[in-house]
Amino acid sequence: MKTALLLHGAICAAALGICLAYPAAGRDVLLVPIGSAAASHALRSQDSGSFALFGGGLIPGSLHVRFVHSPALLPLLRSGVVPIAVPTFLCSTGPEPK
Repeated sequence: MKTALLLHGAICAAALGICLAYPAAGRDVLLVPIGSAAASHALRSQDSGSFALFGGGLIPGSLHVRFVHSPALLPLLRSGVVPIAVPTFLCSTGPEPK
């Protein structure tokens, strides 16, 4: 019973984390590369007018972008990039985008 309760709690926590980090339209997104993938390469899978690029992110190799529409997640994940929705002040070292 205790194991089932812990498993349920872990699943709920994971679901909450995914919901909070899911990149929605109009939110700032940090594209974090996994391994040797380049974050800029992942943007080629998106429509050219569907995002605004603000520059490099705080994590080395990452990019700070804002999508006009919800991004297609599978092409981003296939290209080796994890999109994470984070507050603007955590996205980049440059000035805050308007």
